[in-house]
Amino acid sequence: MRIASAFRIIAVTGFTIPLLGGCFASKFTPTERPNLTPFSDQTIQMVGAVNYNISSDQAVYLRDIASYMGGQRVFDHYVNLERNIINLMKAAVVYSLRVVAISEQEVPEAKKVNALADTIVVLDKNLRVAENLSGTRDGEQFAQDIEKIRHSKSYLEALQNSTRIINDFSQGAGEILDELRNEQNLLANQMDKAIDRKYAESIRFANKLRDLRIDYYKALTLLTDYSQHRDPETLAGLRAIPIHALRYSLRNKQELTIEDINRIQTRLIKQVKILHDNYRVLQPDLDMYYKSLAELYDILQRKDTAIKSARLFFIAWSRAYGRMAAGRTDPAEWFDVTDTGGLLFGAAKSAAGL
Repeated sequence: MRIASAFRIIAVTGFTIPLLGGCFASKFTPTERPNLTPFSDQTIQMVGAVNYNISSDQAVYLRDIASYMGGQRVFDHYVNLERNIINLMKAAVVYSLRVVAISEQEVPEAKKVNALADTIVVLDKNLRVAENLSGTRDGEQFAQDIEKIRHSKSYLEALQNSTRIINDFSQGAGEILDELRNEQNLLANQMDKAIDRKYAESIRFANKLRDLRIDYYKALTLLTDYSQHRDPETLAGLRAIPIHALRYSLRNKQELTIEDINRIQTRLIKQVKILHDNYRVLQPDLDMYYKSLAELYDILQRKDTAIKSARLFFIAWSRAYGRMAAGRTDPAEWFDVTDTGGLLFGAAKSAAGL
């Protein structure tokens, strides 16, 4: 399995939260049927703008990194957390559609109220599955809220009585996102070390070649200085350089002739060329090493943006639900771009490079 499928990228391509008209403080009257369609439309639009997949050609240099981390299962917990967030966002969409569908049914208010309560129970089950819990965070409070919803006198009142559960749902999603971020940081550290392990010998050899080249460049520089000034200290500096061939050439010599200098210089230049040839052979591995690190950094940057955007979605969605349930008639007030919706829009623009 490729890293692309095990460590999927949440790439935010942009949110569109249109202003749906002026902001008015008007509310639904008890006899007025609320038009809730914009709520589900906006929910779908926001969730649809979040892409949780990465195409197979995006993760190139990290495809086999799991084999240096003990196997593909190291990603299992992260994948499960990510899948849970995806499922919760889908659940929010389904719930929003059901809220609208129920509101448009030509049935008595009591039937609508009970249908809403049943839908909320399903939504809560999605959260419990995601959190791997046997019950809700506060099962007694949830039961009381459901009972209160079922005894609501109108559909709008039932929506108002359900806001605590919706807020708890978004809070639960936020806690899963916290765990997702922690797991991401853990994996990032493990992947960074795995990249170092994968290219350890190449990096070690590259460092050795670099040190040798520095020694040879230093030797050539001192040799040139000696040929010009014949300074004994310069010759002593040459003897101190840890190049075996150089030390062998300088053995038992108190000074160097022009012939000695030319012979040593020719030999040093030949060795430098060999070092360069070795480095060229090694270069593809070094390129892969640095590109792997760059790809990991890019993945983390996009995931950080995505986690923030997902978190803001749940905040914006639950706040919009509360405003809608409060009876505000203008959809522009539900997803207010000057409030959390604005944060979503700003995060999306930043992710898109706008």
